[in-house]
Amino acid sequence: MLNSIKRFLLHLHPPRVEINAIKLNRTFGLGGMSVFLVSLLALTGILLRFVYVPDAEKAYRSIELLNHFNSAGRLIRNIHYWSATILCLFSVLHLLRVLFSQAIYFERKKNWYYGLVLMFLVFAFCFTGYLLPWDQVSYWAVTVVANVLRYFPVIGDALASFLLDGRFVSEHSLLRFYHLHTGVLPVLLFMVLSIHIWLVRKAKGVAIPQEQKGQLVNTSPHLVYKELVALLILIIAITTLSIFFNAPLSTPANLDRVPEIITAPWYFAGMQELLLHIHPLVGGILLPIAFLIFLIVVPKMGLDEVKVGVWFNGSRQLKKLYALALIFSVLLTVLLVVLSDAIIKDSFNVIWGTVFMVSVYFVTVSGFLIFLLRNLNRSMLSISMIVFVLFTGSYITLTIIGLLRDAQII
Repeated sequence: MLNSIKRFLLHLHPPRVEINAIKLNRTFGLGGMSVFLVSLLALTGILLRFVYVPDAEKAYRSIELLNHFNSAGRLIRNIHYWSATILCLFSVLHLLRVLFSQAIYFERKKNWYYGLVLMFLVFAFCFTGYLLPWDQVSYWAVTVVANVLRYFPVIGDALASFLLDGRFVSEHSLLRFYHLHTGVLPVLLFMVLSIHIWLVRKAKGVAIPQEQKGQLVNTSPHLVYKELVALLILIIAITTLSIFFNAPLSTPANLDRVPEIITAPWYFAGMQELLLHIHPLVGGILLPIAFLIFLIVVPKMGLDEVKVGVWFNGSRQLKKLYALALIFSVLLTVLLVVLSDAIIKDSFNVIWGTVFMVSVYFVTVSGFLIFLLRNLNRSMLSISMIVFVLFTGSYITLTIIGLLRDAQII
């Protein structure tokens, strides 16, 4: 079996690779492990299809039978759940790694865009799969997301109705999510992932600084064995989680009773927390679109300053400013959440509360950037990366607060 895996890995890599490209701190193995997780999800998903029934009357029962009367089936579902959870995490970390190692510029720009599409598909998989157990938590969480989509200008109602196959979440929605999850999205993911891997090969592998190039080693054993060790550790971690922690399943979906607390999946916890404090049009539509536009534009910024393959563009000063920006974003976000919980909810309606929160955030961030510019060479690359750190730090903070709120710790 190891020989088969080895031959497969050799198809993904050139016969010889740069020795500096296979160091652990170059990629942390995030891309390769993500590809493995996609394969594992495909395998476990196919097995689950033999048991799962995409019907409002039978979906929950089929999962319940899998959990309580088939230990192997429960393990397979747990592996599927934890693999998806880890894939979401690795996708975000991989994006951050590529961005901060300056591997999104010039000939790699196109692959950055394919990577963004891949990350969208990964979260689309998680979202469509979230409804399939047809339990109380998933039903009402999807209902909330669909209602947020309706705030999208002009096409919001049409977009939500297309997704749900109707006005409300129903058995038609379940069937549509099932076909998207098991039919449409796998085809799209396979196509985009194939192009993504091919473009990595075309760009001659991982981005490394020019001065570190020139020393080639055989892919096998130098790279293949490292990947096998990483995959073995990942398999052990997933198996351990799957044995001791079951995939969540609440009570059957009750369309007539709205739960007191509607819990989003962890990867949407930051968005859920944001929507508690500002209007859905701003928090659920405008801010995500603005962030997406930023990710699309960033490979075109500061091209004359880029050092491809160099972490944080090789500037020690910039590393310190990144850390300062992260700390600032965390403190500011916590302060605004506390302010919103203590004062704004009782003193403002949702419109004025949104105006106040957004204004305070952007005015404060702008002042912070002006302060930092005194210590910067005012380069577009530096400014764009600090803005990214500020917004990303705020969203991560919101995610942590949202998870703590869901767990009723705060």
